[in-house]
Amino acid sequence: MARLVAAALAAALAAPALAEEPAIVEATGEAAITGGNRQLARDRATEDALRRAVEQAAGSLVASETEVRQSQLVSDRILSRASGYVRSYDVLETKEEAGAVRVRIRAKVGKEKLAGDLQALGIALLRKGLPRIALLIAEQRIDEIRPAAWWGAQGGRTAAAAGGLKLDQRVAENTLIAEWQPQGFTFVDMEALAGQARQAGIVTADLSAEQVREIKNLSGCDLVITGSAVATKEHDVAGMAERISGMLSKVTGATCTATVSVRAFNADNGEILAATEATARSYDKSPLACGRDATSKATKQMGEDLKAKILATWTKQLDQGARLSLHATGVETLSQLQGLVAALKDGVRGVKSVQQRRFQGGEADLDVVVQGGAEAFAAELEEKVVKGKKLEVTGLSPNRVDVRLVR
Repeated sequence: MARLVAAALAAALAAPALAEEPAIVEATGEAAITGGNRQLARDRATEDALRRAVEQAAGSLVASETEVRQSQLVSDRILSRASGYVRSYDVLETKEEAGAVRVRIRAKVGKEKLAGDLQALGIALLRKGLPRIALLIAEQRIDEIRPAAWWGAQGGRTAAAAGGLKLDQRVAENTLIAEWQPQGFTFVDMEALAGQARQAGIVTADLSAEQVREIKNLSGCDLVITGSAVATKEHDVAGMAERISGMLSKVTGATCTATVSVRAFNADNGEILAATEATARSYDKSPLACGRDATSKATKQMGEDLKAKILATWTKQLDQGARLSLHATGVETLSQLQGLVAALKDGVRGVKSVQQRRFQGGEADLDVVVQGGAEAFAAELEEKVVKGKKLEVTGLSPNRVDVRLVR
């Protein structure tokens, strides 16, 4: 079912492009069965088959690089991104013999850059659990002297130069939502939580890791994008011709520049996923309209680069492994902790490495590098038995899993 959903979303997101036709390749992979875990062996055999399929499809690339004595380097680079080149695949045959599993697949392999593939974007979003995004971009209008945070101390309003109040314009945030939402991204409504954010002391766009985690607690988001958008007038332009009521008239306008600078954080742990900025210029007879247009243009440029960087990071994490925090309770003895570590390494699909960080008072914190995402990892953990105690999943987010050991 998950593959059907992924295919449907990918098809909906795909736009006409000049991408090359994918190569249709059949390949066979093999993996030994360890600890009686046949499912883990099948997964590893499938990964091996995918790498072999990409090796075949990219043979010409490897051959050309061989001439400059970098064949091993190129081969390693291709194999490390194998699943990123595979658009789709079907399992043709699975066999078990001599203590190993052999899997034969037919794969569609494309050589174009993964970051430019909207199909890959849709699949990455699904595999990451359709993360919810919180936007906090402080914005400076062309007639203001500093960026205004709508969630800040003034309750989302800023004092006008001539007195009174005016609403913040939120051009950068609205532009990014308009650009990203049709591609499958989901945004949380932060407006209703502005008061709580101020009470929590979150009043600037320069957020600490602790404030990022607090935003998650307030909004339920998985990703926080924060930064600033600054529009400034460069100079007035007089004598521009404009047709008014059928006649050419001279009008005065302005040129302006806008710079949008942002960072994207994992909401669970405050880890920076990506950072970028962009600058754009505009002209309009209305200085305010000029600033809005320049801000919108800069946001669109910034958004494309930020999306590509986030996608590249997510894809690398999903295909090569991402670091998750595992918090376990009910761990009474060192023997039980060691049993938990062994169960993770040898009995859970997708686990690449496990590192113990803390063990005290019946609780343990582990860093686990996992391939495939937190949800699949948590599903594998449920009801595993460790030293006579059953594992129960008590909490789940994209970068953290909470478990407890019970009798």
